[in-house]
Amino acid sequence: MKKAKSNRKKRVKFNLSTPLRITLGVVVTLLIGILVFNSIYKSALNKLTPETSVLINIQKGESINQIVDEFNAKGMMKPGWIYKFYFKYTAKFENRFIAAGSFSIPSSITHYELIDRMVTGEFSAFRKITFPEGLTFEEIAQIAAKKGGVNEAEFLELCTSDSVLKAHKIDSKNIEGFLLPETYFFKFDATAKDIFNRLLFAAEDNWTTEMDSKAKAINMSKKQVLTLASIIEAETPSAKEYRKVSGVYHNRLRIGMPLQADPTVQYGLGMKKKLLRSDLKTPTPYNTYMTRGLPPTPINNPGKGAILAALEPEQHNFLYFVAVGGNRLEHNFAATFAEHKRNIQKYKVNKK
Repeated sequence: MKKAKSNRKKRVKFNLSTPLRITLGVVVTLLIGILVFNSIYKSALNKLTPETSVLINIQKGESINQIVDEFNAKGMMKPGWIYKFYFKYTAKFENRFIAAGSFSIPSSITHYELIDRMVTGEFSAFRKITFPEGLTFEEIAQIAAKKGGVNEAEFLELCTSDSVLKAHKIDSKNIEGFLLPETYFFKFDATAKDIFNRLLFAAEDNWTTEMDSKAKAINMSKKQVLTLASIIEAETPSAKEYRKVSGVYHNRLRIGMPLQADPTVQYGLGMKKKLLRSDLKTPTPYNTYMTRGLPPTPINNPGKGAILAALEPEQHNFLYFVAVGGNRLEHNFAATFAEHKRNIQKYKVNKK
């Protein structure tokens, strides 16, 4: 008896050879790569959507996904998957990374410019902070807090820290006179300690071995030079007069005459207002009307010009000076008290 024929068709098994499978894999990979590259290229040419510059803060340890998500939240690097893929690729194969920090991104650029400059650090953002000459450390702390966004109390604590003063060989109860006023650029995430150290180290770098030799030549210590410089800084707003004012005080110190500097009296009394006659008779270590010689410490933080003037006084025989008056910033100088009294009368006339 013959078996009935089956109606089911035999399945034909199709086997790809290994070379063919590899070729197809390569083709598929290339196609995906082309599609991805095309998407990146089109997106990279797009202008940034924000109309104004944007500040981006990248913390240490953030992943690429987190970084791109932060940009996405600001309207940049969209679609996110493209840029996540791109940065992971460049990190692995080109060893290019986005560093932690603050970045100011302008609006008038393409995504291509953005991703290129992010890895070069070109968009790193900094705060510009100017500390004028002649400020006390308390006033510097206020500027650091207002302009730098740091904790004022933390800054002040560093200014009076015994360990800081000892480490930097500063024989004083605070840092007054040992911070250098200048215009600085700080990272947006700079701390109170970062700003404090920058001003302190800048002051130390400013004091050269040559300056140290000049101080010894006039029988003054670094602290005494800074103290005199702080008085010069407080006495005249004109840098052209620094050396002449310095000469007056050097002349007085040489003959043992009281410095009679109003700013030192004000500092000792903790005041900035105009002095009264009674204030000049109030005893403090900083009352240079009652005590001969320099006060015990600087009364502010002098700039480079005043420090140099303290080291290099103008050679003359003047012992007195008084403001010209009016809108002028200069002073009239005199060698005798009689001449000085005439200059005072000129001041009163000009003041009217």
